[in-house]
Amino acid sequence: MFDPEALHHPRSAEWLPAAHVSNYLEHWVRRPLSKEARSKLRAECSRPIVPHKICDTPVVDPKLMQFLSKTSWNPRKGLDSALRGCQDKLLDIFGPLAKILELAESAREEGSQIDPEELTGWVQRAICIAGGTNASLSAERRIAIFLKIDPKLTNLALTEAGREAQGLLFGDSFIKDLSRYVGAFTALDKAQSTMRRVFQGRVSTRAGSNRGRLSGRSSTRARGAGRGSFSQRSSFQEQRTSSPFFPSRGGQWRSRSFRGNTSSRKSSG
Repeated sequence: MFDPEALHHPRSAEWLPAAHVSNYLEHWVRRPLSKEARSKLRAECSRPIVPHKICDTPVVDPKLMQFLSKTSWNPRKGLDSALRGCQDKLLDIFGPLAKILELAESAREEGSQIDPEELTGWVQRAICIAGGTNASLSAERRIAIFLKIDPKLTNLALTEAGREAQGLLFGDSFIKDLSRYVGAFTALDKAQSTMRRVFQGRVSTRAGSNRGRLSGRSSTRARGAGRGSFSQRSSFQEQRTSSPFFPSRGGQWRSRSFRGNTSSRKSSG
């Protein structure tokens, strides 16, 4: 059996496959699988039963689940759930790979030739499963980036550009779609900020200015005074020109207190 740790003289890392193989990889390596197609692939060639549940998707330990149940973090949701889904898709590839290995081992023991059609079929299935897993991992990377920018954009992360991305995680077409969504969100944010400024401008910023003093009839009269007819407003303006609303220093308003009463100051002097 092949041992990667015993590899001392590797071959050239770059090689160009045949044209039909390259076209097949170009179509499937970044293509997500639908749930129906993935279910059919798993039913056709499920994972091999290996001792100690090596090929099973790992689950969180029960003791840790008891500990996490006392906290607000749930491993069945959020990041761990998404990563577990990607790992589950990755482990499905061991079904076709185990079939290919068995075909090769049987042909070597029996001294026969491998059926090329059967071998090609299992290799193609492995490529499809690996491509769907790759697409899921790319989507999770995009989600992680959008969570840093704006969580409202995470739904866009599920779109896969495929070969049109030219090796990029998002691609030009994805960035164009993103700019349209960002423009809509920017317009919405501007409208919300404008409304906040309008409503905040109607509230007095002076701390404790007559707060709680104008109540009952006084507040009703104050509101009613501003809603009167034009003649009432004109007479009110005439009264303001003759006698200002706020009297000058030393008037009747100052006589209520000892400090503002000038006569009291003279007598005490």
